[in-house]
Amino acid sequence: MSEVKLLQELHEMKTLIKQNYINEKPILTSKELELYLNFSESTIAKLAASKLIPFSKPTNGARFFIKQKIHEWIEMHSISCEDDAEKLYQSYNKKRKSR
Repeated sequence: MSEVKLLQELHEMKTLIKQNYINEKPILTSKELELYLNFSESTIAKLAASKLIPFSKPTNGARFFIKQKIHEWIEMHSISCEDDAEKLYQSYNKKRKSR
């Protein structure tokens, strides 16, 4: 195996270990959240500064993100798909017809 190939595989293994470590943690730092959501550092900073994403700041320094709250935040901002829209439309029509 060539040295380049070996280094690539080593890098992939380090990335997988880091991702697994982050997946197990209930509370994430800004850097870990960047990796977890695949967002840039500036995006996380802007969302936090605008108070658009839930975070804790127990000291005047670092921000911490509770993974469960991040999942809830993502779900809260979901966009309905066509199936959801169709179900809403059918539900609305049933209510109208029953009047």
